Amino acid sequence: MLLATLIVLTQGCSPDPRPPVHATDSVLVVVLADLHLLEASRHIQPVDDSLSPTTANPAGSEDSLAFLRDAIALEASADRDSLLATHQLTEEEFLLAMRPYMTDPNQYVTLYDRVLDLLSQRAQEFYSREE
Repeated sequence: MLLATLIVLTQGCSPDPRPPVHATDSVLVVVLADLHLLEASRHIQPVDDSLSPTTANPAGSEDSLAFLRDAIALEASADRDSLLATHQLTEEEFLLAMRPYMTDPNQYVTLYDRVLDLLSQRAQEFYSREE
């Protein structure tokens, strides 16, 4: 019995096999801002005609609408993965880095204040280039 208890206790003390998360607060701010811009661009740009319900399924049935939703979701997932990869993050690492913010609303709000500040700064830079 004592041996079993020691094994259980030492297993709990072993180092975490996952690689360390290298997403600092500053990286998360940039990633979240980029994710918001990616999502916004999806709503602004028209959907590719090759994915339209009538092209995907000429009958235009509900199945074709489901196909369209699935195709858009698949594209969104690929875009998100690509964006995270540019920041040298996987989805798992990103979610792991976000976990502390999900349990502390004050930290979450503070983080998102920084995201909003960055988005505002980018908007000002964009509009100042147009003048």
